[in-house]
Amino acid sequence: MAPPAAEACAEARAEACTEDVKKWKRAEAILRDWPARGRFKAEAQAPGTVVFVGDSILANWAESPEGFFPGEPYVDRGIKLQTTSQMLVRFRGDAVLPGVAAVLLHGGANDITGLRDAITDAEVVGNLASMAEIATANHIRVIVGTMLPIGPSAEKRRPSARVLAINEGLRALVAEKHYALADFHAALVAPDGTLPDTLSDDGVHPNAAAYARMAPVAKAAIRTALR
Repeated sequence: MAPPAAEACAEARAEACTEDVKKWKRAEAILRDWPARGRFKAEAQAPGTVVFVGDSILANWAESPEGFFPGEPYVDRGIKLQTTSQMLVRFRGDAVLPGVAAVLLHGGANDITGLRDAITDAEVVGNLASMAEIATANHIRVIVGTMLPIGPSAEKRRPSARVLAINEGLRALVAEKHYALADFHAALVAPDGTLPDTLSDDGVHPNAAAYARMAPVAKAAIRTALR
């Protein structure tokens, strides 16, 4: 039998190897289906359905204690770690479907980290604008959600200045194209411009209290879009 130190070393190597295999499999999955077009296998929806397209900020909403808008014809198509470039590629398959009346678009948090590629603020807005144009061309109403404020602990990877610049571009887009605006940023931001610790555990993702503030904002914007 190997000495305890050698056993511990072997176990550590095995754990590291297992983690490397997991990372490789995740990378392989991204390479095989970079935009995750096969995630939802979306089909026709009931008339009047509203599809939410975004990243983990939307994906996590379904995991909140209140659930994802119980009783409403809303469908969550958020995918964790996605950029707006990925959302744009999968958008038609996930949201442009019979029965869909409106789409709510929300993204950008992963773009500004450079998670997948380098992208400018204007290009983030452009990706969301392209999705909106596709929706409009298919007689689907559009709601654009502003990016959430950033907490101090997440400022280094997600600079608030970029969030504000992207939101400025989104508000200009909404004004020009007469889309509905879901101003999540305004609903959550503290007087100092940050996302309060009471509304997020990591400075990026909303907690239950934050989603409780975001829900009426989304519903009001959807009502506006569907008038």
